[in-house]
Amino acid sequence: MTAPPTILLAEPDEALAASLRFTLELQGHRVTLLSTADLPQACRELSGPTCLVLGERPRSTEMLDLAAYLSHASSLIAVIVLTTYPSRATRKRAHRCGVTLIEKPLLGETLNEALRASFAAEI
Repeated sequence: MTAPPTILLAEPDEALAASLRFTLELQGHRVTLLSTADLPQACRELSGPTCLVLGERPRSTEMLDLAAYLSHASSLIAVIVLTTYPSRATRKRAHRCGVTLIEKPLLGETLNEALRASFAAEI
């Protein structure tokens, strides 16, 4: 039996992080909650298919910078940034970096579809 996919989750909103963790674990994922300071080390120690989900504070470009760096410097299969009201420039930059942007509030199945697509592409 193969190990379930792993999701590294760094969301600054603690309530949202706890809710996402609960939901994703119900769907069979292994979820590790991390601070942004712990991400570089965690990404160096990956084993198996792993997706990174980052929460971004409104109008912050730091998380997108970190996402772009980690998507190229590690073996992550996907990087998803949860953001609020991304500008057109932010959307373009994320696309160029291979980072998926998902807008908050999280409605419907957008996050689940992005995760399924990421893990399915790895198989």
